[in-house]
Amino acid sequence: MAWALKSSQSRRTKFTENQKQYLNAKFQIGERTRKKADPTEVSKAMRATKDGNGERLFTYGDSLTRQQISSSYFSRLAAKRTV
Repeated sequence: MAWALKSSQSRRTKFTENQKQYLNAKFQIGERTRKKADPTEVSKAMRATKDGNGERLFTYGDSLTRQQISSSYFSRLAAKRTV
């Protein structure tokens, strides 16, 4: 009997330019107001946000989960800010 080893490669999320702009804007609002954006609320807002024509800004596949926002994106922005 053989044991399978976990893959050492993590699955990385490639953010689209539209996602980056949206998340940067949310992060900057949190910086100015001194109130951090809650990743759960940002994820919900991504699914509900509409553009000027009333169409959704992000499709279902483009909206991000709480984990993708908090651990992948906001953490890196905060680390860059402190350096």
